Amino acid sequence: MLSLSPAERAANPATLDPQWKEVSLGVHRLGDNLLVVLDVERLMQIG
Repeated sequence: MLSLSPAERAANPATLDPQWKEVSLGVHRLGDNLLVVLDVERLMQIG
């Protein structure tokens, strides 16, 4: 299990694909990688 603090969440980078931006609450940096935090409520509205 991965536990991340909301205070450490960063805004979506400008280079993030627009489709991901639409459903993302932000990102967490994990070393050289980005973890995209999805907005589940928004995803449910789209589906």
